[in-house]
Amino acid sequence: SERNILSQYILDTERGVQRCDEEIRKLRAKIDLLESERNEGYRQIYHYRSLLAPIRRLFPELLSQIFQFACPKTTMTDKIDCPAVRVSQVCARWRELARSTSTLWS
Repeated sequence: SERNILSQYILDTERGVQRCDEEIRKLRAKIDLLESERNEGYRQIYHYRSLLAPIRRLFPELLSQIFQFACPKTTMTDKIDCPAVRVSQVCARWRELARSTSTLWS
């Protein structure tokens, strides 16, 4: 009968929609994975490019002198906003160099 044919058509179509939903779910999971891999790739590119930065080739003595010029000797009431503190927060290398440059802190 026509009713049975339509009922079967509805069931078949619902199964097709379910298959589509499942495939969409799998593809979204794949997209999430690919985006995560891409973001990690961008992070690595940024890291490796930073290793090639010209400032990394400066000798510590020269960088220490630059710090001294960049951090004028003023009496700061807000020690956290002090230029020497800001310089020491750039990276581990700068932190150690700034800490070892006693003229920044006297």
